[in-house]
Amino acid sequence: MKPILPVLIFAAVVWSGATRAADDPDQPPPPAWSYSHEDGESMLLFGVPAEWEGSPNYIRCTDGSGRVEAEFWADHQVTPNREGGEGTTEMIIRSGAIEKAFGAHAQDEEMNGGAEVTATLSADEPVLAEFARTGVIKLTAYGQSSDMPAARPADAAKLVQACRKAR
Repeated sequence: MKPILPVLIFAAVVWSGATRAADDPDQPPPPAWSYSHEDGESMLLFGVPAEWEGSPNYIRCTDGSGRVEAEFWADHQVTPNREGGEGTTEMIIRSGAIEKAFGAHAQDEEMNGGAEVTATLSADEPVLAEFARTGVIKLTAYGQSSDMPAARPADAAKLVQACRKAR
């Protein structure tokens, strides 16, 4: 019975520390998905609230445009070209068993370092239909992948529907 006591003490200390960290107003909350729809634009953003100045990942569009923009923050320095801190790369977007590579633009992100990698794709892409169904999406650039839990499928479906062209 003695070996259990150290395990219980360790668990209590870890739980106590996690509870204090969650209540610490000087620490950002954990990243989460948030959906917004305003001024003709729909967006699903994964990150911390804007006041924490993090580098979020997002999927957005101008409503009815038929185009979706996906942005992923990668811990990567863009090799400058003649425009400085900008370049081209590819972003792989995966949802479930569906995966596709898209041409992407990379821009050095001055505030937090790294690069903002942005791909624009048709709102009718099968990978977005799967995202709308499951809420699961993974963005990969420069060999790095987003580590995001599933969004609410209802929010993903609202976003994709808002982005599609009216028929």
